[in-house]
Amino acid sequence: MILFNLWAVPVGIAIWLILLGIEHFFPSLVAGSRFGWTLGIVVTAVGGVCEVAGIKGRLFLLPIWITGVAIISYHLGWPGTLSFLAILVVGGIFLFVKARKKEIADWNKAQLELLKAPVAPVDGTERHFWGWVKDTLFLPIWMKFTPELCQHNLTVLDALKNAKASFSKTEIQRIEALETFLKAARTAAKPMGSEVKLQEPVCDFVNKKFRRADPKKPFVVQGPPALLPPPEKKSDKITLRI
Repeated sequence: MILFNLWAVPVGIAIWLILLGIEHFFPSLVAGSRFGWTLGIVVTAVGGVCEVAGIKGRLFLLPIWITGVAIISYHLGWPGTLSFLAILVVGGIFLFVKARKKEIADWNKAQLELLKAPVAPVDGTERHFWGWVKDTLFLPIWMKFTPELCQHNLTVLDALKNAKASFSKTEIQRIEALETFLKAARTAAKPMGSEVKLQEPVCDFVNKKFRRADPKKPFVVQGPPALLPPPEKKSDKITLRI
C-alpha cells in the first residue's frame, strides 16, 4: 500500500519548517491543546497552496490539505467529525462521477484519433509516432473493458509491436502481459474491470517514450539483422604451375 507520493515529501518539509518557525516566535500556539489546532491550520493552508501550485502531495491517496481539515474537524468534536465524514463521502461521489465523465470523453477522443489515423505513422518523426500511440491507447480505470474497447487497444498494441521499435526486455513483457489481459477480457462472458497493475506500467512507458521523443528525428524501424553473404567455398583442386 502506498502511504504517500513523492510530492508529499517537499510539502511535509514545508509544514515542518513552518511549525518550527511558529514554535520559535509564538511558542504558545504549539503548546498543549493549541498544537492540534495549529497543526490542522498549517497543514490545510500549506497543502492547499501547494495543490494550487501543482505540487500535489498525497497521504493515503488523499490530498494533504484534506488531512489538515480532518485534524481541525477532530478538534471540533463529534459534530465536526461527522460533518467531515459526510463531506468526504459526497466529495468522493462527486470525484467518481467527474472521473467517469472524463473517461467517456477520453474514450470518444481515442476512437476518433484511430479513425483519423488507423495506421501508425512509422514514416514520421519519433514525436509523431509516440504521439499517435499516446492519443489512441485508452486504458480506463472506472470504465469496463468491453469487447469493443479491448479490440481498440489490441489494434494499437499490434501496431506498436509491428513497428518494431527499440524496446527493452521488460517493456516487451509489459506489453505482452497487457495484451494477454485484453484478449481474455475481449472474450469474457461479461465486461471485466480494470487491471491497474498491468495498465500503469504500459501507460508510464508510453508517456516516457513520448516525452523523450525527438520532434525532428525520424522514427527508426528496427528491422531484422542483415544477412551476411555466404562464405566462398575453397576449391579442392590444386593447380600446378610450371
